[in-house]
Amino acid sequence: MNTGNLANALEGIFQNPVVRLERKPSAYSSSYAIEELEIAFQNGQTVTAVFKNMSAEAILEAARKAKPDFLYAPCREIEVYRSILRPLDLGTPKFYGALIEQSLQRYWLFVEKVPAPPLTESGDFGLWIKAAQWLARFHAASRAEWVPAVPAQLLEHDAAYYWRWFRRAHEFAGPALDRLATTYDRVIDVLLGLPRSFIHGEFYASNILTQEQVSGIRVCPLDWEMAAIGPALTDVAALASGKWNRDERLRLLEAYDLALPEHLRSHESVRAFDCCQLALAVQWVGWSQSWRPPHEHKHDWLAEALQISRNL
Repeated sequence: MNTGNLANALEGIFQNPVVRLERKPSAYSSSYAIEELEIAFQNGQTVTAVFKNMSAEAILEAARKAKPDFLYAPCREIEVYRSILRPLDLGTPKFYGALIEQSLQRYWLFVEKVPAPPLTESGDFGLWIKAAQWLARFHAASRAEWVPAVPAQLLEHDAAYYWRWFRRAHEFAGPALDRLATTYDRVIDVLLGLPRSFIHGEFYASNILTQEQVSGIRVCPLDWEMAAIGPALTDVAALASGKWNRDERLRLLEAYDLALPEHLRSHESVRAFDCCQLALAVQWVGWSQSWRPPHEHKHDWLAEALQISRNL
């Protein structure tokens, strides 16, 4: 991409001429091309930013092969930053601006570069607890009052959404999921009966930065490409997925519950949490028939789905 076009976009966003622009690829690109920018402006201001190019042409080859087409909505993350995260002001990356040129199929997002590692690089369980507590504050702040006004591009975790993932998973996994098919309607009933909220949709540790500050730990989730309206516990289930044992997962759930305002706590949270974990496992089984995750993210989602279903 032409650096001149990028500089022009930045000048429009910051209302200041760019005198120097340095670009380097981000080590954390996953679905789209992401760059880290060092920008110097004519008035002496300097900014370090993350530039995420969500145009179709910028989808990385691995993601192009694996990510289902029905999830592509390049304005979704832009509108989440602009309309929801900015007014909530809960520590997510600062939104600098965006460029949307639909005639050119150009969708560019510019946000703060947060100098912190992803949670996956930390073995300190206390940081994971802080992420669960942050999530409770986030859901409490973004619950009912945000639902009527959220951007139309958000995904909707309704019955059709859940069954769509199940059909894909069954197509890819075959008879292994036959037993689950007879009970999945009850799982969906539980999910649809949960309080709904604006959710991240992929609140996995690889998408969460934890930055040490004088005031404490800043929990900073990235990558809102799958932002949705759905059960709040979906995000807790994502945070607790992967390597943690049952006791550790329930400790994360407990930290989340205790950080919620009392009127939002549920007495049925463990069963609901299990149903959310099952739905996420089914989603990953149905993600792609050929895609295989990087070694550090490898997980047997089919085995997890079957194990959870046996315990429900």
